[in-house]
This record gives sequence, C-alpha cells and structure tokens, in this order.
Amino acid sequence: MNCTTESDDAVNVFQFVVYIPIYIIGLIVNALSLWVFCWKLRKWTETTIYMINLAVSDVVLLSSLPFKIYSHKEWTRHKIPLCIFTESLYFVNMYVSIFIITCINVDRYITIRHPFLAKSLRSPKKAAVVCAAIWIIMCLWSVLIYHKYSQITKDEIVCFKQISFENDVPVTASLYIVGFVIPLMIVTFCSVQIVHALRQSNMTNSAEFTTVKTMRIIVGSAIIFAVCFTPVHVGYFLQWLPTFNEDCVSRQHVNLFLQVATCISNMNCCLNGFGYYFASAEVCDVFKIQFKSQKPAIAISNVATIELE
Repeated sequence: MNCTTESDDAVNVFQFVVYIPIYIIGLIVNALSLWVFCWKLRKWTETTIYMINLAVSDVVLLSSLPFKIYSHKEWTRHKIPLCIFTESLYFVNMYVSIFIITCINVDRYITIRHPFLAKSLRSPKKAAVVCAAIWIIMCLWSVLIYHKYSQITKDEIVCFKQISFENDVPVTASLYIVGFVIPLMIVTFCSVQIVHALRQSNMTNSAEFTTVKTMRIIVGSAIIFAVCFTPVHVGYFLQWLPTFNEDCVSRQHVNLFLQVATCISNMNCCLNGFGYYFASAEVCDVFKIQFKSQKPAIAISNVATIELE
C-alpha cells in the first residue's frame, strides 16, 4: 500500500518549537551535571557512575535532535547512511536512558529497603559493569535498525518518519516489553517500596522535612519516567495493530501521534537533571560551595553561622 507518513505543517512547527528549548536546556543541564560528576566530586559512588552514564546518554541523544528538527526536509531522502546512523544513535540512547534510570531506582531500593544486603550487592565496579553491559547490548540491538533500513530504497525512506516495526515481531516485543513495560514495572515497584520505607522511618525520625522532600523526589522521578516514555511506546504498540497495516488513515494518525509522543519522550533529557542530578546531595553541595566562593569576604561570617545551624 502506498500510504504517505509525512507529517503535516502543524506537527513540524510543534517539533521545532519543542525541540529547540529541549536541545538548549538539555545541553546546559547535562553539561553542568557532567562537570560536577567528572571534575568536582572526589569519589565516584555507584550512584555517580549511573548518573554519569545517564548524562552521557542524554547528551548523545540531544546531539541527534538537530537532525530530527530537519528530518522532514527532502535532503534526508538522499543521505541514507547519515539517516541510519542518526536514527540508530537516537534509539540506542533512548533505551540506554530507560535502562540506566531503572538501575538507579533499583540501586535506591536496595540501599533503603535492604541496607545490609546492599553492602554485598553494591559497588562502583559492579555499577560500571552494569552500565557497560547496557551500552554494549543496545549498540548490538542497533544493528537491527541498520538491517531494516538497508532493505529500503532511498525513495521510500525519510528520517524519523518511517519508523515502523509492525512486521518485526521480535523487535516490537523487545521495544514494548523489554524496553518499556518491564522497566516501568520495576521503577514503579521500587518507588512505591522506597516511599513506604521512608514513611515508616518518618514515624520514628524527627527529620520530617528531609524525609518528605526525598519522597517527593522519588515520586516525581517515577512520574517523569511514566509521562515521558508511555506515549511513545503506546505509539509503537498501535503500529503493531492490524488496522495500522490495513487502514491508511489510521496509519497516518498513528504516525502523527508517534511524532508528537517522541517530542514528549525527549523532554526526559531535561527533566533528568531535576529528578536525578540536581536532587543529589553531592551535586547540591558542589553548587553551594561554588556559590559561596563567589560571595564577598564580608559575608563569610554569615555563611558560617548558617552552616552551624
């Protein structure tokens, strides 16, 4: 069936308006985070290693956004190698982000719910091995994208507009189940368990503000994960339905929905900074120190008083 999947002008404008602030804010947030993690923290913990990998993944994904902004242009039809590389880069790093966020939540869960077990399960070396495994697996998975597009002629392909795995059951299953459903279940379970543990400790702990603030960060991170990644995977699932192949109008609607949902998923590159990086005590301490170092000498006594309190 000859059914165009080109986006309309409204969607192209929406992508342009959304992607530019995502690109600028995301680069600033992740660059600041990498600066803190790599050059300001004296010791790399398990959490630091996960967050460094998450920030690197977000930066690489952001680097593909300029190509997505102009993906509706005709020149993308005639640059298939660049198109395949950019699109693979995008999808690899989206799922690297999903899996690393899942690992961060599991790491939090083990630390809070099973502190004694955490001593044997957690270590910076193990965190590095897990991150390396995620990168390797996802890079190997990207070979499927290369293979898929190697079968498409240059007259048929338009970057980021022809994504359709409806005939590839293993790829669709991995995208939908392994790449999203299972991580979403894990993130939800870990978040609920952590909040429950913090509520219990709050009953016997006088530091109520700190506990409540931590619970809000945990819940907020889980909500960000669900809001950013659910719509795009609903779009992948809709592509798999029989009506997507049989009805051209439905196919066009699903593709337009998927393009908008992809914009939403990319917001995760910015929101990770507030849900993970800047919520970290170590990162906050670095920024506090940097800010205080810019204060005039006359304010030193005031800072010391605040710290003592």
